[in-house]
Amino acid sequence: PDLYQLLRGHGASLVFAEQAWMPEAAGWRELHDEHGATADFAYIRWLGDHKAIEQITKRWDRTVLDRAAVLYAFEQLGGATRALEITKDFAMGRYAFGRPIASFQAVKQRLANMKIFLEAVRPLVYRIAWCKDSGRPASHLEAAVAKLFLGDWSLGPTNDALILHGGYGYCHEYDVERVFRDGRLAPIGGGTSDIQKLIISRAMLGI
Repeated sequence: PDLYQLLRGHGASLVFAEQAWMPEAAGWRELHDEHGATADFAYIRWLGDHKAIEQITKRWDRTVLDRAAVLYAFEQLGGATRALEITKDFAMGRYAFGRPIASFQAVKQRLANMKIFLEAVRPLVYRIAWCKDSGRPASHLEAAVAKLFLGDWSLGPTNDALILHGGYGYCHEYDVERVFRDGRLAPIGGGTSDIQKLIISRAMLGI
C-alpha cells in the first residue's frame, strides 16, 4: 500500500531514509494543500539505529520549531506593516460626508494603535535578525517570545485594518483580507501560543 496513506493517519511528520537513497528513486513528491502550503514527502525504507534517530529527532525538533517561530514572527511583522500601509491609503482615499474617513477621530485612533504596535514589536524581531547576522542563533526563549507576542497581539491591528475597510475587507480583491487570514493563523501554526508559553516557562525555570 501507499506508505503516505498509512503515515498521514498517524500524524507522521519526520522520517529517516538511507543517505544514498535518492528522492527520485524514492518517489519524492511535493504536496499542496488548499491554502497553498507545500511539503516534501518521500517513502521510507530504512530506519537504522533507533537511539541515534531519537537524539537526531530531538535536535531536529528544537531547530525546526525555533526556525518556524522566527519565520512566523517575521511574517506577522511584514503582514502588520502591510496592513497599516494599505489601510492608511484606503482611509485617505475613502470619502464619507465629503471628507476622507482618515480625518475622523475614531479612524485616526485605530491607525495610531496599528503604528504603536509596529514600533513596539519591530525591535523584538530585529533582535533575532541581529543574532543571525552575528552568527549567534536565537535562543528558544527569544524565538518563542517573538512568535507568541506577534502571533497573539497582531490580531488586534489586523482586525482594525479589516474593520476600517468595511465590507471590502472580506473581499479577495483587497489585500487586507489575506493579511487578516494570515494573522489569524499565527497563534496556531508553527507551535501554538500555549506551546510557546511552555517553551518560555521551561527556559526560565529549567523544568
